[in-house]
Amino acid sequence: MDSKERKLKDIYALTSGDLIDFKLKLAQIKPTDTVVDLGCGDAEVLIRAYQQYGSKGVGLEILPEALAHSRGKVESARLKEYIQVVDQNFMSFDYSIGDVYILYLNRNVLGQLSLKLENELRPGARVVTHCFDLPAWESKEYHVFKDSRDQSVDVFLYQK
Repeated sequence: MDSKERKLKDIYALTSGDLIDFKLKLAQIKPTDTVVDLGCGDAEVLIRAYQQYGSKGVGLEILPEALAHSRGKVESARLKEYIQVVDQNFMSFDYSIGDVYILYLNRNVLGQLSLKLENELRPGARVVTHCFDLPAWESKEYHVFKDSRDQSVDVFLYQK
């Protein structure tokens, strides 16, 4: 982790690579899918989704430092034609464009988002969250994932 990533880690929570990989696998991503990451931080979820599954990606980020960092990381990986990082609030986003949503938001924010997802997600769209469940939704799968530091994390898969 370079000094820029250490500074960004102080601003927001970075998800470990092994947990990202587990969440992506759980979502059963296909090359034809568009993966959306709300609060994409360093864009690692989207980069891994492309590298492992060939899927396109859209990241939403409103923190200026994280936005610049994630765009730079996508550009350095030469994935600008496959991954778009936008400065947009998740409440104004059109959820009908994605097939897979990778979320790490607290339960209060997930509660605010729940009805919007219900109204806008396409049939068959998948949502994967960790630590917090999606209020008013019944999970299709629930797992306790043990990360490389032997920490247990709740992971939920939902499907519309």
